Amino acid sequence: MNRNLKTRRLTEAALTTSILTIFAMIGSFLIPYIDFIYPLPAILLAKRQDWKISTMALVTASIVIFILTGMIQTSLYYLVLYTPMAAVMCYFISKDDRPWKSIVFGGVAYLLSFLVMIMLMKAFLGINFVDQIRETFVESLNIQESLFSRFEGMEEQLASMRTLYDAMLNAFVILMPGIIIISALSMSSINYMAAYKMGKRLRVKLVPIGRFSQFRLPNNIAIGILVFMGGTFIISQTNIVNSDTLTANLIFIFQIMFFIQGLAVARFMMDRFKISKILRIVLILSIIFNSYLTLATTFMGLIDQVMDIRKIKKTNRW
Repeated sequence: MNRNLKTRRLTEAALTTSILTIFAMIGSFLIPYIDFIYPLPAILLAKRQDWKISTMALVTASIVIFILTGMIQTSLYYLVLYTPMAAVMCYFISKDDRPWKSIVFGGVAYLLSFLVMIMLMKAFLGINFVDQIRETFVESLNIQESLFSRFEGMEEQLASMRTLYDAMLNAFVILMPGIIIISALSMSSINYMAAYKMGKRLRVKLVPIGRFSQFRLPNNIAIGILVFMGGTFIISQTNIVNSDTLTANLIFIFQIMFFIQGLAVARFMMDRFKISKILRIVLILSIIFNSYLTLATTFMGLIDQVMDIRKIKKTNRW
């Protein structure tokens, strides 16, 4: 290998390691929610160089984080939770493979990493993930109660609030597997889209993901639903897991999938009727935060899957 090429690879790997470390420091001590774009520099490096170089940068960043902070928990957090997803995505991106492979397999890697992280938390730190969620809900409820208790005649509102929090907590615990699966796929999708957008500025060309208005679920999704329903029925007969919980999670996942397709249909209509950008934002926010519009959008996605409202079934490249 050419010496200049080796030098350039090592330089870019070192720079990426530094950026990853900075992201981790900011995410750990300043802005926790920046963690979701932690893999971004490694993804861009994989496209410029090689997925092996990116994986090396990710592992090295975890070691540097440990050296700088002295906290094994922080180092393991980034190594276990984000490195596998980033490495898988880097592999498919460096091969110029289809975006859906990078997103789906990256999401699966993140899902497995999340489960491993939960087990490590319980084994070494004695932290139960579900109990931690319960404590968070209780603390939030206590804060709300302390605020309302300062006003007289708020007993009825406090009782309603407790009922609402109990319902939210029970729903969250039941739907936790589905939420984790959707979160994993969202994490890989966000990183791919962010890498694509940033890559255009840095002249790093990733395979285009396609316009959101053209998004459509696979044509054989109906077969998948039937397979899942059959599997749910079989599992319910064995009593291995709670069949009601499994059914609730499957319904939740398919609702999210059809809601996303419904949003794509809405965006398609906005493009067709040339609705202004500001009005688009208002409409999309209304759909997301209004339960009736959310339900209507979900049904629209289901109808589009069956009837192909947009007439893109044969031309869709997603």
